[in-house]
Amino acid sequence: PLVLLSLNYQLNHILDLTNVNNQQILQTNLQELTGNFAVLNSQGQIAPTQELGQVAYDLNEIQALKVPSATDTNIDAYNLVVFCDRLNPNSYIEVYDPTGTINLKLP
Repeated sequence: PLVLLSLNYQLNHILDLTNVNNQQILQTNLQELTGNFAVLNSQGQIAPTQELGQVAYDLNEIQALKVPSATDTNIDAYNLVVFCDRLNPNSYIEVYDPTGTINLKLP
């Protein structure tokens, strides 16, 4: 089954990898960001995007990566990869549910 939720969030430090200028600075591109990393992993290799994610995480400031969707080619489609252990009192992610049925919030 597919569950689709809307989220509200406040994050202070997001690295936007959907931005072409940021891709160029980091020497990556849309194909690399949306490519199949499992093939490289099955060959015992770490994909460049996994290395990039680790470097971003190790900076200790970035709370999330905004990345292009590999399955939805719509220009506005993206995924938010959140480093939950980087959330602080000024940041959060919560399920948007005006009915109040689902009351979930991080941290």
